[in-house]
Amino acid sequence: MTFSEGKTQLWINSLQLITLIIGIFLVAVGIGRRDYALQSTESSIVELRNITSDLVKTQLDTIGNTKVQNQRIDDLHRRVLILENND
Repeated sequence: MTFSEGKTQLWINSLQLITLIIGIFLVAVGIGRRDYALQSTESSIVELRNITSDLVKTQLDTIGNTKVQNQRIDDLHRRVLILENND
């Protein structure tokens, strides 16, 4: 192996090492981005779950209030009918 061939081989090995380091760096960056995306998605899912829970509670309260209002209306209607029958 001559000096020129040794120098060429050194350059090839150096370029391979640089390529390997860049590849490892890009894989690490890709994993970091994926982890961030997963964390962001998880946060959004938790917030959507809380919103859904609040909506269900609101709907149940509305149903309960409607039921109470219907009972009051029925009671008032019954009282009006009693008044009409007494006249």
